[in-house]
Amino acid sequence: MSDVGQPERQARERVVRLFSKRLDYDYLGNREYWNNANVEVGLLQKHLLTWETYLTTAEGSWAALKDLARRR
Repeated sequence: MSDVGQPERQARERVVRLFSKRLDYDYLGNREYWNNANVEVGLLQKHLLTWETYLTTAEGSWAALKDLARRR
């Protein structure tokens, strides 16, 4: 097997570890051969519906406001 591309692969694996382990992102796997779109519509809709439900509760709204204030 060729060593061409190995540094790039190692860097990609470090980035995946950072996002999945430290930032608690869900890794969806290598998407190279799947529908190569910028947005996974089904996942985005699910996320937005969950977020909308969360924000409609008083606790969720307060937590979201505190989070926004902390980021500024």
